Amino acid sequence: MVGDLEYNTFVSENDKLSIAPFGYINIRGYSEKHSGSVRNKEEAIAVAKWIKKYEAHLVNFYKKKDKPLTIKDCIAVVTPFSAQRTTIERELRRLGLEDGIIVGTVHALQGAEIPMVIFSPTYGVNHGNSPLFFDNGYNMFNVALTRAKHHFIVIGNMRLFQPMAVKKPSGGLAEFLFSNPQNELPSSYLLEDIKIPSEYRVDTLERHQLCLASAFVKAKRKVVIVSPFISIHALNADKLLPMIEECVAKNIEVVIYTDNCLDLINGQLKPSSRQGRDALIEAGADLRILNGIHNKALVIDENVLIEGSFNWLSAVRDKNNIHFRYEVSQIIMNDEAKRQIVQLLKELEDVG
Repeated sequence: MVGDLEYNTFVSENDKLSIAPFGYINIRGYSEKHSGSVRNKEEAIAVAKWIKKYEAHLVNFYKKKDKPLTIKDCIAVVTPFSAQRTTIERELRRLGLEDGIIVGTVHALQGAEIPMVIFSPTYGVNHGNSPLFFDNGYNMFNVALTRAKHHFIVIGNMRLFQPMAVKKPSGGLAEFLFSNPQNELPSSYLLEDIKIPSEYRVDTLERHQLCLASAFVKAKRKVVIVSPFISIHALNADKLLPMIEECVAKNIEVVIYTDNCLDLINGQLKPSSRQGRDALIEAGADLRILNGIHNKALVIDENVLIEGSFNWLSAVRDKNNIHFRYEVSQIIMNDEAKRQIVQLLKELEDVG
């Protein structure tokens, strides 16, 4: 059953991954109907890439003296929809992962006990407010959780999981997922194998800090920051508050979106987050607190979007800190940026 171990640590080339009993990765994928079912290609790719990236580390960690293991002995994938199962299986094969990894509904897990279970919810950011299939009863999550010996990871649209929806299965799971900021697993792996020209790739702390500072210098009309978490330590480390004040004095709008629940511990806002929020408001920023903010983005006017895995207003700036992470973002410009900025702001409006 999930929780037998507190944290496992897997070390890969670029980062150290500490996995709690419950973890999650937010994916801004789009769902579509297919053959009477539902699938989400971006989410399926994200699931397969994650397994591929950590395959060797998982097998090595769970190896047994009396029996050699393969990845199928370490991990299984659960999804509510047959079309998503087929899509995930195709992506696993494309990456050269062996047949035999369990992928399917909870029925596929009957009688099995797997160290790690990944849940692919499938519903994308375009889903709207329609009821979720897995909220019809507790059976799906109960079976999946009891079959996961050590870890249960959700890879998908995390807006589906609202801690305040206490009477729904998804709300109950959300309480566990969002109980600790460290439960959010790095998503930088999604950009690692994508060929991004070096001038548009942001893969160091220093470059992320430079992008953030440059936004306040280059903006003519508006700076938008989407940061699920906020910390006064990050704001002070980057000297962001004077930059915000200067922009506001020039009538340049600074809008910051953050999440209502992610910075809570035992129902109370962390002191560093409370101080950060208060400081942003005092500096003149328009702070908008919504339910279900998980993506990380920086927008400069209407033609520059920087998006990836870096938490702009909370990421640890000290490389010697145990919570420091390798993060990657992509700079998107011009017409494509304009299109994606409109899409991003529409998603944020829907959250509100």
